[in-house]
Amino acid sequence: MRRLIAAAPTGDLRAEHAWAVVAVDARRQPPPPPDPAVVASYLGRYDTAEVCLRDGELWLIRPQTYRRAA
Repeated sequence: MRRLIAAAPTGDLRAEHAWAVVAVDARRQPPPPPDPAVVASYLGRYDTAEVCLRDGELWLIRPQTYRRAA
């Protein structure tokens, strides 16, 4: 992959290959799970949105906005 990055003819293609390297590295060595105390510190209301925990995952809940025809 790193040779592909060096040989890529455009900056966009080099960037795309570089992100592929990041993705492969992340799968080979995933980060440790977050500390439950840190996760709990994110829970709560933020203006009209709410951050809650569902099945061990953080969820951002925002009120629905409805568009009205003019």
